[in-house]
This record gives sequence, structure tokens and C-alpha cells, in this order.
Amino acid sequence: MGIVKRAADLAFTFRFIRMLVMKWENWDAYKEGLIAMASRSYIHLDGLTVTNSKYMGIHSYKSHHVKVTNCTVSHTQDGGIIFNQGSEVLVDGCEVHHTNLRGLTGMHEAVTIRTIDGFEVKNTYVHDCVEEGIDAKYHATNGSIHHCEAHSNSLNIYVDKANNIDVYNNLVHSSGPEGGGILLGIEIDGDPPEPYTTHNINVYNNVIYDNYPYGIAFWVEGSGTYYDILVTNNLLYKNGDGIRSFESGSHFGNNVIIQNNILWQNSSGAFTGNASGLSKMLRENNLFDDKDSTEHGNSPIITSDVMFVNESASNFRLLSESPAAGSAVSEGVPDTDFDDAARTAPHDIGPFIVP
Repeated sequence: MGIVKRAADLAFTFRFIRMLVMKWENWDAYKEGLIAMASRSYIHLDGLTVTNSKYMGIHSYKSHHVKVTNCTVSHTQDGGIIFNQGSEVLVDGCEVHHTNLRGLTGMHEAVTIRTIDGFEVKNTYVHDCVEEGIDAKYHATNGSIHHCEAHSNSLNIYVDKANNIDVYNNLVHSSGPEGGGILLGIEIDGDPPEPYTTHNINVYNNVIYDNYPYGIAFWVEGSGTYYDILVTNNLLYKNGDGIRSFESGSHFGNNVIIQNNILWQNSSGAFTGNASGLSKMLRENNLFDDKDSTEHGNSPIITSDVMFVNESASNFRLLSESPAAGSAVSEGVPDTDFDDAARTAPHDIGPFIVP
């Protein structure tokens, strides 16, 4: 039985919460969520199904220590699970799908982390949403997005004007035609305002495929600066662009590093976009297919066969003969791989260790 907890001594049955949901669903004046909280703490929502909201599904505002676990949120006109200002929040084991049916005029995204200090989104399946899938934005900080699957959203994962975030061990694929796989962005709207930066972001061990128009991209709305960005040990396979810079070099500060990635058969090329922006990235020791004609950076590994276990079945683990084996730059390599297996030296390129 699903329960909602507020402190250890308070619990409501799923039946009671379902009754409230059915009532709120038809209350036009209530434009928050079927489940909403403001300035609350130590709330745990577990095992609930929230659907057919005329607005958002679950909305937390200026609250802290809130957990949403094992819930399903779907068919909302606006966003699905929204944390808007606060701290120490968790989304774990949820499924969020068919949200933002209102379209681009809707509020927030499928899973929104907005101006939150301390968050974790993990083991969550986000798919078929009209707007972004998972979005950490507007000075979201000290958090992680990991072990999730995001597909068939307009944009699958978005980190926007945020800092101190790890994005890892995610399966990211099949984005909408105007979206992409993972976008590192800097928007100028939203509170709080300046500084406009995205920094201290680590993107690693992700399997990113069949996204259009790109696998990973950098985009700035107006002004803003990236610094201390590490993109390492990912697979970017058959996206439109592999890694794209929409921006010039003036938007890139120090330590934007792209290393140890496999960029394979991306239709428009491995590295695309603004040449001066790309030149500000330290690109080294990435592996490419031999048909890629883009500029590869330092110490590229170019091959005709990366030796996937079963490419046609989307099994992108590598055979022991793969040229990725033992070829990685060791500094910055994650401790484990996509399967949570320990990495040992000599380290391998890509999200999977080579047996």
C-alpha cells in the first residue's frame, strides 16, 4: 500500500490520497498540482499514481527534505514532478510520462529541479513528454542525475544555469526532432538572475544514442559562461551531431574537457557547430569511426570497428579486442562503469569496461 509520510508518526493511506486527487483534478481554480506542498519538510510520497492533472502532477515549493519514490505521474497538462526552490530532495524509482500536454506554454518539465540545493534523481524512467524530460535549472546545485532512462522527450536531460552536478550512468535516447540528448545550457530568464554560468558539471558513463539534433550540446541564451565541465567516458552513437557547440569561444572559460568518449557514426559529425567554441574545449583521447571527417582534437583513436558486443540489439558493451581497451586518459576516469563494475588500470575508453 502506498503511503504519504510527514515525520515518522504521520501516515495516510493510498485510498485517502487518491480521494483527494480525484477532487483536485476537477478544481479549476487550483493551478499547482494534484499533490502540492509549500514550505513543508520531511515529506515522503511513496507508491502513488498521479494522472490526468489539468496542471502539474506533484509540486513542491520552498520545501526541504522531500522524497518522491516509486510513484507514477502521467498525462499532466503541465510538468510532472516539480521541486521549485528548497533543499534536500529525492526522486527515486519513479515513472513520468506524457506530461506537458499543454505544449510549450506549459509550466516546468517532466521532472523539474529548480533552485534546489541538494538533490538526487535516480532510477527514474522519463519518456514521451512534450517538453524536457529531466531538468536541473536556475542555480540548482549539489545534486546528481543517475541511473535513469530518458527517451522520446523533446529534450531528454537539461542542465541549465546550474552548478556542482553529476550526470552519470543514464540511458539517453530517441529524443524529439527539436530536442536532443543532454543539453548544458545557460538561460537568462528565471529567478534568481545573475551570475549566468553553468559550472562544475561532470557528465560520464552515459549511453547516448539516436538523439536529434545532437547527443550533447552547449547552448547559451544571450550571455553566460561555462567552466569546470568534464565530459568523459560516454558513448555517443548515431545521434545527429555527436557533441555540438552552438556558442562561440567567448562563452567558454577554463577547464572544459571532453575526453575518453566513443563518438560513433553520428550523422552530422562527432564535433560540430561553432569552431571557436569547440577550440576552447580540451578534446583529447576520444575514439571515432574512420568515416568521421570533423576535427578530432588531441590524440584521437580512429578505427573502422569499435567492436560492440551486439550493435544491432543496442548492446554497446565491448569485446576484449576493442581498440577502446586500455586507451583512456586516466585522470578524471570514473571509479566504476555504466554497470557499476569497478574500473582498474589501464583504463578503457567509453562507459563500459572491456572484459
